[in-house]
This record gives sequence, C-alpha cells and structure tokens, in this order.
Amino acid sequence: MRTLLMLGSSLLAGVVQAAELHVAAGQERLIDEPRLQLERLVLEDGATLRLAPGLPRFELRADQAWIGRDVRLLAHGSDASAGRAGAAGHAGKPCADGEAGQSGESGGAGAAGSDLQITLGLRSFGSLLLDTRGGAGSTGGDGGAGGAGGAADRCAGGAGGAGGRGGEGGAGGRGGAVALRYWSLSEAGYIPVSNHGPGVQILTAGGLGAAGGSGGKGGVAGAGEFSTRGNGIKVYRNGGAPGQDGLSGAAGASGETGHFLVQPQARP
Repeated sequence: MRTLLMLGSSLLAGVVQAAELHVAAGQERLIDEPRLQLERLVLEDGATLRLAPGLPRFELRADQAWIGRDVRLLAHGSDASAGRAGAAGHAGKPCADGEAGQSGESGGAGAAGSDLQITLGLRSFGSLLLDTRGGAGSTGGDGGAGGAGGAADRCAGGAGGAGGRGGEGGAGGRGGAVALRYWSLSEAGYIPVSNHGPGVQILTAGGLGAAGGSGGKGGVAGAGEFSTRGNGIKVYRNGGAPGQDGLSGAAGASGETGHFLVQPQARP
C-alpha cells in the first residue's frame, strides 16, 4: 500500500498538521484524528479516506489538493446489532400454569454519520463521493414463547403462559452534515454537484429504523383428564386456557437527513 503521510508535523489538541497526505490509486487510508491540516493533499484515482468509528466530526484543510476520479471519503455511521430474543417460559407442573415468555430485547440504534468540514485549494479535480449516512437501526428481539400449562392431576389443567412482547426496533442514526468549501488554483473553475458522473456526490440520508420483534406464541393449555371416582362415576377435569400471544414491538424511527453545503470562495 502506497500511503504517505509526511509529518512536518505537530500534534496539538487533536490537530494533525502535516506537509502531505498522498493516497495511491485504489488504496485506503484510515483517519483517526478529528482535524487534519495539510500543505498538500493527493488522492489518486479510486483512493479512499475512511474515518475511524466514533469520530463525530472531522475537519480537513489542504492548501493544495489534487483529487482524482472516483475518490471517496467514507464517514457513515455503523449499523446496530440486533436485539436478543426473550427466553421461553417453562412449562407448568401438573395443575400449574405455564410461565410467561420474557420480552425480547430492544434493537440498537444506528450510529450517526460524522459531520464533515472540508476546505480545499483545488489544483485538479475528478470526482468525489462524501458519505455521511446514518447507520441502520436493528430489529428488536422476538418475545419468548409462553410455557405450556401443566396437565390435570386430580385438578383442572394449568393455563398456558403468555407470550413475551417483542422488543422495539432500533432507531436509525442521523445523517452527518457536510460543508465543502474550495477555491480553484487552476482553470477548471467551479466543480459540479451531481448524483451521477463527475463532480461531488453527497450522501447524507438518515439510517433506516428497524422493525420491532414479533410477540411470542402463547403456551398451550394443560390437558384435562377423565378420572373415575370410587362409586364408578367418571368425572372430567377441565383443561386450562391457552396463553395469549405477545404483542409485537414498535418499529424504530428513521434518522434525520443531514444538510450539506458546497461553496466556492475566493482564494485566500
């Protein structure tokens, strides 16, 4: 991997000041500092800058920048992990009711996309994708099944346990805000903003909210029985009632879309 970070370098309060960051064609560089101030930035065709997870904000300034084609800066939020299913209830002993199933765990919320502040003096420009989409929320865990009611044993059968409630779906993460400011150091002039082809493509959508978990099935009723008394009369002891199914969990809300700004400005 040909990735060069020439440190001319001071590291003050989370700011990396460097002479040059050069990412070769098709290679990737992980950025784990919140601010990067450069004299020169060279991103060859297909180069990628990826923000480390957990950076809420990233500022990049380059006095001179050469941006190739299909360059990407990835700052999207991570997707959440799914909620765990609730445990099933135990079956009841003879004559006893079954246990209720436990509720499913709520789904996790997707992480927010990072906010970007980018300031570039452009020597050349091909195309650039800025991705600050929020992460998707995860589904809630299914509710546990209710335990079966105990069978009749000189008594009525036990009722089935209620199914557990499904966990709520996780909310989607907020899309990060983007501000791209630049001045031209060539004859190219302004750069286009486009969802297709050359120019700047900006993705700031919020993450999708997830579905809630399904409710657990209610436990089956304990069976009744026929018994014969001493006088020879047969008696039927009723079975129990089936348990109610658990309710499904509510769906999580989708995250808000981040705003963006692309602004040419006078050369400093």
